[in-house]
Amino acid sequence: MKVIAGNPYLKKDQGKIYFDELEYSILEKDFSTPYYVFLENRIKDNINIFNSVFSSHFERYEGFYSFKANYLHEICRIIKEGNFGAEIISLPELELALTLNFPPNKIIVGGIYLTDQLILKCLDNNIKEIIAYSLLDIKRINDLAKSCNKTQKICLRINSGKYNARLGV
Repeated sequence: MKVIAGNPYLKKDQGKIYFDELEYSILEKDFSTPYYVFLENRIKDNINIFNSVFSSHFERYEGFYSFKANYLHEICRIIKEGNFGAEIISLPELELALTLNFPPNKIIVGGIYLTDQLILKCLDNNIKEIIAYSLLDIKRINDLAKSCNKTQKICLRINSGKYNARLGV
């Protein structure tokens, strides 16, 4: 097979084009355009590169995938199999991560609009960390955790004050 445009996931053989070993004519026959093609092997290779590079430099490295980037179930399944955690910003995303069996210690939750319902769901499920963007968030998380008789780990988003940064403590 001949690689097309230097992309090892895009190949041509005997006049047929392949996306990640799947013949294009199958896609063309089964789906109408436009459609997206996600290359599973490319995603897996990217995860492996991230894990290899960062774990070689940081002893306690953990990778987290932002569900807001793409929350399709199959993509998230591949991410989970690659030992990445889930970084989520909303209750529906948290529910999806839990439905897809991401372990609670591999889920971090953060965003500028943390609802009480989202915080309580995190507490109920022993989510690894909640990212606080403000002092008010810290107080709300603490108050809700106390009401549930729990201690919640938090991560602070720090605002350096440079370059018109608006989010963070």
